[in-house]
Amino acid sequence: MAYRASYTFEFFVFPSVSAIFNVHFHKEKPWFIKTIYILSFPTIITIIEVMLEKYTQLIKYLNWTWYWSFISFTITLLISYGYYLWFFRKIKKI
Repeated sequence: MAYRASYTFEFFVFPSVSAIFNVHFHKEKPWFIKTIYILSFPTIITIIEVMLEKYTQLIKYLNWTWYWSFISFTITLLISYGYYLWFFRKIKKI
């Protein structure tokens, strides 16, 4: 079985979106503003992915649906933010 992934998305677009997500995260805002912020990024990416899958030949889902993309984007962004906090906390201690 061959694994085919979008090189541009996996190595350029998503890391860039993740960096923007991490840098502009609202630390001191109320929880509902944080929730909206956290959910807005995966929502936009998932909508774009669904539109690409539906209207182009660029993406073809095999045993995959939009909600798996949404969940995986959300989890990945939150893990990335956790790593971002850990990494820069370590840098400040040096």
